[in-house]
Amino acid sequence: MSQTSVAEKTAAPVVSESPAVVERWERDFSQTKTDGIIYDYIIVGSGSAGAVLANRLSEQSDKRVLLIEAGGADTNDQIHMPAACGSCQRGDIDWQYKTTPQLYSHFACINQQSNWPRGKVLGGCSSINYMQYVRGDPHDYDNWQLPQWSFQEMLKYFKKLECADPNTIPKNEHFRNHDQNNGMMDVTMLEEANPINRMLIEACEKNGFRETKDYNAEESLNGCVSMSQISTKGGKRWSTASGYLLKAVKRENFDLLIHAHTCRVVFDEQKQVSGKEVVLSAGTVGSAQILLLSGIGPREELEKHQIPVIVDLPGVGKNLQDHLMTVLVYQTCMPTLSLHDLTPENLQKWATQGKGPLTSCVVESQWWCQLNGNDKIQVPDIQTHFAPLTVDAELFKNLNYKPEVFEHYLKPYLMDGFQWTILCLPTILHPKSKGEITLASRDPLAHPIINPNYLQDKEDIRKLVEACKLIEKICQTEPLNSTIKSMAKEMNGDEMKENEDQFWESFIRKYSVTVYHPVGTCKMGKEEDPMAVVTSDTRYPGENEYSKLIMGNGGCSNAFTSDDHTNFNFDIKPSLLADALDIFAQFFISPLFAASSIDRELEAVNSEYEANLFKDTWRISQLEKSTSDPKYPYSGFSIGNRESLRIIPKQRGIDIRQALLDFHKTEYSSNRMSLAVLGNQSLDELQSLIIKSFKEIQNKKLKN
Repeated sequence: MSQTSVAEKTAAPVVSESPAVVERWERDFSQTKTDGIIYDYIIVGSGSAGAVLANRLSEQSDKRVLLIEAGGADTNDQIHMPAACGSCQRGDIDWQYKTTPQLYSHFACINQQSNWPRGKVLGGCSSINYMQYVRGDPHDYDNWQLPQWSFQEMLKYFKKLECADPNTIPKNEHFRNHDQNNGMMDVTMLEEANPINRMLIEACEKNGFRETKDYNAEESLNGCVSMSQISTKGGKRWSTASGYLLKAVKRENFDLLIHAHTCRVVFDEQKQVSGKEVVLSAGTVGSAQILLLSGIGPREELEKHQIPVIVDLPGVGKNLQDHLMTVLVYQTCMPTLSLHDLTPENLQKWATQGKGPLTSCVVESQWWCQLNGNDKIQVPDIQTHFAPLTVDAELFKNLNYKPEVFEHYLKPYLMDGFQWTILCLPTILHPKSKGEITLASRDPLAHPIINPNYLQDKEDIRKLVEACKLIEKICQTEPLNSTIKSMAKEMNGDEMKENEDQFWESFIRKYSVTVYHPVGTCKMGKEEDPMAVVTSDTRYPGENEYSKLIMGNGGCSNAFTSDDHTNFNFDIKPSLLADALDIFAQFFISPLFAASSIDRELEAVNSEYEANLFKDTWRISQLEKSTSDPKYPYSGFSIGNRESLRIIPKQRGIDIRQALLDFHKTEYSSNRMSLAVLGNQSLDELQSLIIKSFKEIQNKKLKN
């Protein structure tokens, strides 16, 4: 199998790294040389996925791995100080994306746009986020109805990932790993939380919630209230850079290239990446943009920007979904985290002991609820973050609020013993509104067009209205009621509405912003889903992997259709039989039927048809077939052509790809298949290989 070399990179300045970079990473990344080096794996993006992959793949000492990051090293102190996480936005470690002006929301924001912070630094968003650690409700995984992604299947990976702090998180062998020698991600509970959190929890309990000491060990999150679990250790942020890359960079087979902007993936004449693996882990925005610039995406959009179409894949950039939160501000007479806490004493306490107010992750507690009450499973649809934080003009710049929101509606009221604030942030977990990411131009350095289409669906508004009303009820419950005052009326500009629901809808459309969780632009789905970008089967091979494996190892393959059967065969050197069988089986278990593959096969069939027209024996056989009994298999026409496979189906409104997917779904059955394998292994070994590779082919008990 051929290997991968660096195909294209830009923006890699040749400057010496600062002493802080060399001290932390024990390398000067400015000295990374990639010219002439052959890589087995090239990974784009060092964030929550890319750093993990880089570490795991480089554990194979015989494989050469390159990780490419557009940003720089994570030596900014604000990254590592939990309380400073908001300061990580709008600077050079943030991509500083903005959405398009929103039609249904962001009415209090400048140009009705939302800031979309994404990490442009080693560790990606794990280096600039608010460090909240929530696995998600177990039912969310089960509702995907994909066995390999069920919660029970995922649980073993959660336990492998996490290292739960035994001093703050209760031991639970079924749900948790507390072994300090296993698990890469440090998870703990905040030890020095603001006392107002206890008041919140008590008020929630009086409104039907139950306190849990470990929400990540609950069968369901619905109705839970808890202190936050966070990814910190010793009062400092844990990121995938510190957890995975610090270990990986010590390996001789691993290279890290920073300040390098990936423009596109380069394909050869056969429309395949010339190498083993190029992995895009550039996030919801970056991965979709790189795919589009590489010629993989909706044909219409690619042609609009004069980008050659490699694969017509309509789902790239579509299906954009994001968690949206509404910002509810309350005055309080209790001191909360503010700029006044940034004192020399607190800085020294944080730096030397990992303690003090600067260890706060800002969002210190949270609760979940299911609003409509009709769902038997009771999966929560609202998560509320509680932040004992005193707002200021800089925070509202992060949210892109107009200056008058703070100066006119809040600042004048923060006095007389109620000069501090808390935030309640109801977040819709399963939004109905969906958007898209498209290209602004062919320029790889230009930000793409991001349109989340927030609150387009009225169901999203309805749920947030009910959530705001519930929060008001909780905040009017003692002991909170005597310590806080709602500022919703002031923020709404004393706007008069006919009823409470209309008031809250107006407020929500003004003050709802991203909670930084966009997903969906490279959707994982079943093979019959035309909008899926990647398959849900993690073993699915690349389009040309089978041919490359066979042809590159002394083998050959063929396929032909007889009167009533399609026949496939291949041979390969014995040592690779298991690998070939595994890939071969996937063509029957979950074939991709990629649009580009279908087009190539259709043209190949048409070429064969046109060649046969000049063969007398072939024409005679077709004449003979036409005189046969129509019920007999021999009577069928033995080949198609461009007219029968493309033109006529299009005229009849038939989608060939969908027809193939439907045929696979209904007609592929193990009881209609026969398999013969010849190898130098023993019969027991061959049987074991076959069962392992082909056991997932369903027996639909169809008639032969």
